[in-house]
Amino acid sequence: MTRAIAALLDIMNNAAAPLRRRIEATEGLLAYEAPEEAVDEAKIFLTSIFENSSEHVDDRLDALKLMRKAEARKITQPTVSAADERANRELWRQVEIARRRVAMVNAGLWPPPKGWMNDLRRENYVTSPEGISR
Repeated sequence: MTRAIAALLDIMNNAAAPLRRRIEATEGLLAYEAPEEAVDEAKIFLTSIFENSSEHVDDRLDALKLMRKAEARKITQPTVSAADERANRELWRQVEIARRRVAMVNAGLWPPPKGWMNDLRRENYVTSPEGISR
């Protein structure tokens, strides 16, 4: 256990410290990697606050927010839309067509034979991992 984690645990467990600061110390434990026992201790502390109806409602809510962050991953919107996916697929299709064209010219096969890119023009075209890594 690092000295910083030990200090945060010490502040969290210090009953003489203001509750807001103890909750803040708990946030420091849960926001970053910490040993399992330190995380468990922080969660027990937060639970004791938000389940205690005699605590100030702001403190209870702060404890609940931290606990929710620690126990559940945040729901986010996808960063790639279907339109982006289609545009990327079309871009890779064009890249693969260009690569094939260059390879055929280099091999002396120009003009190309009929249907030389039919597989790349299919509606259900999927970029192969090999096509991306070239």
